[in-house]
Amino acid sequence: MKKNPKILIPNIFTGLNMLIGLTSVFYSIQGSYIDAAWLILLSTVMDKLDGTAARFLNASSIFGVEFDSFSDFISFAIAPAILVFSYYNSLSTEGRLAQNFYVVAACAVYVVFSAIRLAKYNTTQSDDRNYFYGMTTT
Repeated sequence: MKKNPKILIPNIFTGLNMLIGLTSVFYSIQGSYIDAAWLILLSTVMDKLDGTAARFLNASSIFGVEFDSFSDFISFAIAPAILVFSYYNSLSTEGRLAQNFYVVAACAVYVVFSAIRLAKYNTTQSDDRNYFYGMTTT
């Protein structure tokens, strides 16, 4: 069975989404918080383009769905959590020990629930995908 070469196009957008999300993480760590936030927003554009391209070209695949979820996890779970923590960590250190725990906990909970949301989406039967359940990670 021949593979559809058009499958590459949405996966290129997905890969760009992932690379942009990773770049946002690096910018957050370096203290470029505004740039990191803009990159997360740019990831939303790539995320929209990959899905639109897949539907338009009839180029959906199981691989594409999984790749998109990994990409979304990085861009919309890991990158925002690291941005929030990095920004908070750059603020004044006075009396921050207890607060630091809460920020780490909030970021961790956000990441875990984002992973659960994406896993639930990937394991939902295709008939149920006509409706959207829950909150998006995007």
